[in-house]
Amino acid sequence: MAKIVFIDLLFNWPPDGGARVDLKEVMTRLAAAHDVTLLAADFRGYFPRGRIEGEFPFRIVRVPFTAATFNAWTVPRAFRRLVDGIGPDRVFIADGWYLKFPLAAALAPRRPILRFYAYEGLCIKHYGTQFRYGRICPLDILTHPAACRRCAFRHHRFRPLDAFSHEFLSSLAFTPLYRAWVLRAIRSASRVIVYNSFMRETIIRWGGSALLAPSGVDPAAFRVPAAGRPAGPCTILMTSRTGDENKGFRVLAEACRIMRERRLDFRIVVPTYSEPSVRDEAIRYLPWQPPEKLPALYAAADICVVPSVWREPFGIAAVEAMAAGRPVVASRSGGLADIVEDGATGLLVEPGDARALAAALERLVVDPALRGEMGRAGRERAERLYSWEAVMRTVYLPLFSP
Repeated sequence: MAKIVFIDLLFNWPPDGGARVDLKEVMTRLAAAHDVTLLAADFRGYFPRGRIEGEFPFRIVRVPFTAATFNAWTVPRAFRRLVDGIGPDRVFIADGWYLKFPLAAALAPRRPILRFYAYEGLCIKHYGTQFRYGRICPLDILTHPAACRRCAFRHHRFRPLDAFSHEFLSSLAFTPLYRAWVLRAIRSASRVIVYNSFMRETIIRWGGSALLAPSGVDPAAFRVPAAGRPAGPCTILMTSRTGDENKGFRVLAEACRIMRERRLDFRIVVPTYSEPSVRDEAIRYLPWQPPEKLPALYAAADICVVPSVWREPFGIAAVEAMAAGRPVVASRSGGLADIVEDGATGLLVEPGDARALAAALERLVVDPALRGEMGRAGRERAERLYSWEAVMRTVYLPLFSP
């Protein structure tokens, strides 16, 4: 039995995204065989984190911070002191924005496992999107530090102080020291877990030991579609955040307009925690749904769509849809291009192309047999590659074996 410490600077439960779900599932399954402790930042300013409800099979220690102490000096010292007190066999650094890298650099002597769920550390604009002027940005702070600093300064300069701008300043992300911390974190990690091929190649290029790992899903939680379906319009489901421009909701709304002009019988269902930005008779908004209610949403859908316009780091929505036996229409971008087999489990389109998205959706709206065929293939792929049993067996259990 190994003593494992996980560190997360963003953890909330109920979760606010797939990264939190992924981490909780990994810790839960490791706790069956190991002594697992989560050290979670407890900081309620700007973007509250450390709000954790429920029972867990692992210990949770909240580490309190204020706006004055959540910075590149205090955060590493606080976590290093706790880690030294616990004396773990392994340290796993999970999610965070800018402050993740001074923290990881401070723990470099312990050779931690470092996880990149997105592009944090490579892009210092917002939360690591590598997205600029409406398109994927080819630059990163390791190869083009001056250009990235200028971009980030322009982005933060005229914004009111929010979670990202506060952390941008408090982490010293605008200085050359920050790039050094990112490099030290990558090169000192025993393994760097990434979620798509682009990040794997980037980490290897900068001297890290990269492991490409999928996020997981519990296929048993998702109902496979029945042979028939109720009468009524074809239901298209988007479960990604509508308020995040990277997720491509505006592209889907334009595709919706094109499809209405073609008089197709469909409706789009979108759970959201943001104020609806588009009003359309074919779009039905629902309140944001917790993870335990998502299977029912997928069960009521005919098609699932993931229209991301950035380089999606992974794409758990596509995996969940396949586990539910639904065909997926997704952008040919980032992890989505690895998850969806074009023509087999769904259809891939170029990011931001509303007409291509409308055409792909129309193809499935008018062909129930094709929807069924792709849905069955997706279910098989989800069970084989993305079940939590498969992910733990191939990725996480070997990482923590003696």
